[in-house]
Amino acid sequence: MSASSLFLALNLIWAGHEVLLSRRRRASDGGAHDQGTLQQLWRVLSVALAIAVALAYSGLALRVWAIQVLARWFTVDVTIQPDQQLVRSGPYRWLRHPSYTGALMAFYGLALGMGNALSVAAIVVPVTLVFLHRIRIEEAALQRACPVAYPAYAAQSRRLLPLVW
Repeated sequence: MSASSLFLALNLIWAGHEVLLSRRRRASDGGAHDQGTLQQLWRVLSVALAIAVALAYSGLALRVWAIQVLARWFTVDVTIQPDQQLVRSGPYRWLRHPSYTGALMAFYGLALGMGNALSVAAIVVPVTLVFLHRIRIEEAALQRACPVAYPAYAAQSRRLLPLVW
């Protein structure tokens, strides 16, 4: 079993266990004194989870769109093909690395969905640093391959965040 399969299985077991507990282990006499804190906890967790899922799915959708727009020029490696053209359509109108933006959104959603600061730090920080390093490598390769077109494109678009950076 892979680590990701094990992780998913453990989370499903935990969630199932919590649902069973909430159904089977309630105070039977109506004498609970939690003053609604259990419902508040579930509301907070539900909102955080909804945001996490929306962020992850939006990120995956952006990544898929970016990859489809690149079409035959997309590779998982930083590769400039001999007949490579600079793509400026789709999400590339605004962002130079929309598939990375999408992947980062998905990772941030995953981290938020885990519901603790340690998960956010353990996922967000290293993944972001690796993507930033990869972007520098990719931009240097594009600069060498398209010495006139790429700087002009870079001046008109943002790296990862529209209107920001």
